[in-house]
Amino acid sequence: MAGKVRTELSEQERRFVEEYLIDLDVVRAALAAGYTKSIALSKAFMWLCPTSKGFKPLVYAAVQEGIKARSERTHVTQDMVVRELALLGFSNMRDFTAFGPDGVTLKDMGDMADEATRCIAEVSQSTTENGGSIKFKLHDKQAALVTLARHLGMLTDKTEHSGAVTVIVKKPE
Repeated sequence: MAGKVRTELSEQERRFVEEYLIDLDVVRAALAAGYTKSIALSKAFMWLCPTSKGFKPLVYAAVQEGIKARSERTHVTQDMVVRELALLGFSNMRDFTAFGPDGVTLKDMGDMADEATRCIAEVSQSTTENGGSIKFKLHDKQAALVTLARHLGMLTDKTEHSGAVTVIVKKPE
């Protein structure tokens, strides 16, 4: 098979792609596809990184095709996800409540913009003989902002590697 270029995924690679598209967890997908734990932990992430030595173009292409097909099937795009995260991250309590010295009141839902209502995580009311309470909660702004910041490249996860590294310096000829 030396010199022959593959044009199809192996059964194990196909299973990896199917599993990866579930939650984009490369290690879990590799394990589910039957790869060893050491391969899943050390090499699987390289399969999808075009600049890595272990890059697998067929696997990468299949993943990209799967993501595109899912987007077309569900009619969900990356732009839609980013817009929704921005709604959550930049939501403003003034869109939902009025408060001051006389207390807190919730705005009528019919007076709220559709975009504002999508930010609401929970509304509940309890009534007791002594009064009652209203609980009002928005989705997690900080989580939305962190996700947006990562998407924009403002935050990067630090990866540490340990072990010996051999550097070979060649003199120019």
